[in-house]
Amino acid sequence: PRPYDATDRPRGDGSDLDIGAYEFIGTAQPNPLPNRPVNESPMDGETLLGFVFSMVSSPFSDDDPEDDHVASQWEVSLTNDFTDIWGGTGYTKNFLTTLRAIVEGEPFPAETTFWWRVRHADSYGAWSEWSVPTSYQTRAPGALLQVPQDFATIQSAIDNSVDGDEIVVATGTYKEDIDFLGKNIVLTSTNPLDATVVATTVIRLSNSRFPTVNFSRPTGQPTFPTLTGFTIHGSPFGIDCNGADATISHNVVKSGPIDQCDGFILDNRIEGGEGILDPDEALIEGNTILSGGIQGQFSFPTIRDNLITGVSGRAITECHGLIEGNTITGVSGRGIAECHGLIQSNTITYNGFGGIDECDGTIRNNLVAFNKTPTNSGGGSGIVGCDGIIEKNIVAWNSTDTNASGIAGCDGTIKNNLVLFNHAVGGLGGPPGGGGGIAGCDGDIYNNVVYGNSTERIGGGIWLCDGNIRNNIIWGNTAAEGDQYYESSVPSYCCIEDWNGGGTGNISQDPLFIDPSNRDFRLLSTSPCIDAGAFVRSVTSDYWGDPRGLDGTVEPRGDGSNYDIGADEFLGKELFHLGSDIDGTGWVDAVDLLRLRDEWKAPVSEPSEIDLNGDDRIDSTDLDILIRDWHRGTGPG
Repeated sequence: PRPYDATDRPRGDGSDLDIGAYEFIGTAQPNPLPNRPVNESPMDGETLLGFVFSMVSSPFSDDDPEDDHVASQWEVSLTNDFTDIWGGTGYTKNFLTTLRAIVEGEPFPAETTFWWRVRHADSYGAWSEWSVPTSYQTRAPGALLQVPQDFATIQSAIDNSVDGDEIVVATGTYKEDIDFLGKNIVLTSTNPLDATVVATTVIRLSNSRFPTVNFSRPTGQPTFPTLTGFTIHGSPFGIDCNGADATISHNVVKSGPIDQCDGFILDNRIEGGEGILDPDEALIEGNTILSGGIQGQFSFPTIRDNLITGVSGRAITECHGLIEGNTITGVSGRGIAECHGLIQSNTITYNGFGGIDECDGTIRNNLVAFNKTPTNSGGGSGIVGCDGIIEKNIVAWNSTDTNASGIAGCDGTIKNNLVLFNHAVGGLGGPPGGGGGIAGCDGDIYNNVVYGNSTERIGGGIWLCDGNIRNNIIWGNTAAEGDQYYESSVPSYCCIEDWNGGGTGNISQDPLFIDPSNRDFRLLSTSPCIDAGAFVRSVTSDYWGDPRGLDGTVEPRGDGSNYDIGADEFLGKELFHLGSDIDGTGWVDAVDLLRLRDEWKAPVSEPSEIDLNGDDRIDSTDLDILIRDWHRGTGPG
């Protein structure tokens, strides 16, 4: 307080105010140092169950009752003289008497002896002596930790785990959020393959500000943890992988996304939230996705054999790795959009805003059918705006209230596709339009069947296409104007119903399909399309994988290359061993089917006679080819 009379001599103006920032009140008393703290936990020489998840000192004490504990300093050393400091906090206000598991971002390694000490600072910045150092040893990895038998909570088990441990969680509801803390551990229910166990082993977080499951990476180093067999519920942030190479399998995710996982997302059921976000280079396989879809951000995951249905919005977007064998049905948006890798062997049906949109990689062996686009959507309900190779797809029964229902606005090569029964109303709310089959495509169009498509306005079959158009069958399409072929470049070597528009090698005779009413668009032996096409260097096989250029008739036709018009290359009985006759007996029968069954879903590392379409997979496409050829050949025996 000012003023204070500290001298009996007259000074100043007589007010006894001192000059300067301090008022002298008598002889200064030294500030006592805080008392030396004591290491309370872990105890000296203790072998810990897991990492050190809390080092605890005694409470702050000071002979001056007005002093407060304002800071601490912690040191952890690999030697008892602290000449080899392993970690520490420096000056910290956050860890006064307890230090959590990680010191400056790095977890404690296993099977290592450490010494630790701490000192306290008071309000005046005075430090106590260091505590007497004590030692502890972390244990070996590979332990089995059980919840709740060994630990009451999942997080406490994680806290006490080391790399290589497995944590097994009994059935029950665990109301907590958990963090793997950068550890390479396995967290599992008692049986991830039992749906009842998964449904009754629940991690449920009521605090919506945090993920239910977090894979933090304190050191920034790659981590490879596993989460399997749980129902995840509660937080809109779901599972946050933070780029960890995590394996997430056999879980039911009821809320929140699986976000930024670079590892393996396998056989999960995603029922709520935003689905799978930003998967980078993850393998996404065997999942059932009912919410959110798979949404990348310049990501390159492998997406294989998933069911995506009932999703609001797009099913798969901005994922540029392999997309293969998925079933995408009943979503409100596009099936696959803005994905520029290989898209093959997918079933994309009954979606509310089209099938495949703006994907510039190869699109092969897909079924794109029964998709729709609404009024004023811009049209395009099948394959739209894709500039890579489009081959060996079935694009059928798609419909739009505007323009272009089959393949539209695609500028890459379109070859060996079946474009069937698509319908476009055409031009609602704008200038006249249409395009039932293939419309507005400026790439080359080779060896397709464009059949039964329709529009209420212009261009039932092919419309507004300016590339090389060769070896196509364009038949049975209808429109108010231009049933088969309209406002496109001059075709060559095509079979076009009622054609009289010129061009080299075109014919207008009935192509004589085997059974178009049952969607069998292979050629009868009497078809005028056999050998009537022209050589195309980029077309070496047909829709079913049979080689092109086989001589199927003695008549001179086409350009002499023996290429057939359409998606099918007629083989004839004498050549049937080239296809589905796997055992080479000249007849496709149960023995061939059993051979295919034995190799079902097996990886193909080199050419195989069982891989009937040559796509390096033994799957439903090969089965479809075998069924097509059932009991055909030169005869039993």
